[in-house]
Amino acid sequence: THNMINHVPPGVDLLCYSNGTDYVRGFRNAVAQAKNGRVVVLVDCTNLLNLRHLHDKDRGWETPYPTNQDEFMSFDNVRRFGNGGKTLIVSYGNGVVTALRARQNLVEKKVIQSEDCVD
Repeated sequence: THNMINHVPPGVDLLCYSNGTDYVRGFRNAVAQAKNGRVVVLVDCTNLLNLRHLHDKDRGWETPYPTNQDEFMSFDNVRRFGNGGKTLIVSYGNGVVTALRARQNLVEKKVIQSEDCVD
């Protein structure tokens, strides 16, 4: 998606998840909403489909499959990475991985402390 979506027509719910757990939980909600008549579009990033590692070979982007069929992610839920700080990085989709890697780089260089990223 190149993290750029120019125009979304009114009434369309556009979803772009950054990790497998959120995708499954969000997709369950999307199907339920579509059955109720809403128009739902999911944007996939092919880079995220096979991504396993966030930093080096840490397997940090592997997430457990949510087996509880009642576990949904509503359209207004966000995922937060970090413990709080003075800087907040907000992104979606593939940009979340880039933001988390940039955050780690800035922390290692002591430019920032352990800041937050919001997906």
